Amino acid sequence: MRAFLIIAVCAALSSCAQTVSSIKSDVGKDLEADRGYLLMAIATTESLEKLRISGERTLEFSAADLRRGSRYLLIEVPAGHYEIEQIRFSSWYQYDLNSDYWQFSVDAGKVSYVGELEIFTSGFRIKRNGLKLVNRSSYALEFMQEHFPNILAHNTISYRGPGEDGFLDYVNSTSFAQQQEK
Repeated sequence: MRAFLIIAVCAALSSCAQTVSSIKSDVGKDLEADRGYLLMAIATTESLEKLRISGERTLEFSAADLRRGSRYLLIEVPAGHYEIEQIRFSSWYQYDLNSDYWQFSVDAGKVSYVGELEIFTSGFRIKRNGLKLVNRSSYALEFMQEHFPNILAHNTISYRGPGEDGFLDYVNSTSFAQQQEK
């Protein structure tokens, strides 16, 4: 009985996640040495209840950040490895993801763009969902330049999702070279 109680308490404590909200104001500041920004786009045809990301810190985005349509999520987090773990459509319907495809990292002192999470729902009586993480780094850069220029001025942006991306590396090297010439 005692062992069961200890296991139950440990399981309850390890499942605790912090509900977070996307950054709304552009306050360019120097990050602590072990922190970075996580940038992810969400494109969904249906409002979601929750998005859970596990890693250095377990994060849960609530329905307020996950309404139908397209939007970006930007949050300051500890640097390290993360994984999109669960997408909850409603209290009775969720997807649990457990593949390397959904893993990414956040670099210290940078804006780490991990891709656009596309969630498409079709069907009336029987719902079918399509999920994929797509690299649209040029759109992410444009979003940061328009909405968070101060954060972008203090931190470089890099692609950290699945696959390779040379676009942001090129933009960063070009921007760096131009700053050195001034």
